[in-house]
Amino acid sequence: MNIKSIFEKTQTNSAKISIRKGNVILQNKLPHCGLVALKMAFDIMEIGANILVDDILNMAISKGYSNKGEIFSANWLKQLFYHAGSQHVKAECQPFFTSANDLLKSVVLDNSLILVPYDCGKDFSPILSNGQHAHWCLIVCFDEANIVDKHYIFSQVLLFSTKYRTWKVSKTTKLIFRHPGLWKYSQLLASNGQLYAPRERDCHEFAFDDKGMESLRNKCVVVNKLL
Repeated sequence: MNIKSIFEKTQTNSAKISIRKGNVILQNKLPHCGLVALKMAFDIMEIGANILVDDILNMAISKGYSNKGEIFSANWLKQLFYHAGSQHVKAECQPFFTSANDLLKSVVLDNSLILVPYDCGKDFSPILSNGQHAHWCLIVCFDEANIVDKHYIFSQVLLFSTKYRTWKVSKTTKLIFRHPGLWKYSQLLASNGQLYAPRERDCHEFAFDDKGMESLRNKCVVVNKLL
């Protein structure tokens, strides 16, 4: 598949951003970030048009992967891709890329979508909170100006209430962000690698597998559409 057909290149004041096109799905205040990321990935790959976030939620609960929409296991999120997308997708749970170069190769050359758990700050940027604010993001674009230095990636964050939009393109083709998502790669990598302990109340409310937070820490889910 031609990369130009997958990426929309948009010139901003400070950077040239390459974006995987997809519908913006707004998350409510419930812990559905992983499910929303999955649905957005389906939309970008143009599969599962009739599948709703609520359908994925019901699958997750029926499989024992979730109590309220939370997903605390990268492997469980991978399995949900197969349950919801069956023969149309290939999903792999793997260690998160320690090299920005390897991540960009996967996104650009392999046309992969990458879902990453991390600790989310108030502005949705990666923070170090020991897993207290674990959240899923979907990497949908990157700053071409920084490819040479391999310092930055862009990740469309998903934790938004219904009154916010994640991003939109104005008539002047400049990207407008409610919360900028151009993060240092090293920050996302560090945040992903320190997911050790959820909030105490989460331990009682949410579903975890027998490995606990280890099932998120240093993990990601890499997804490709099968041709």
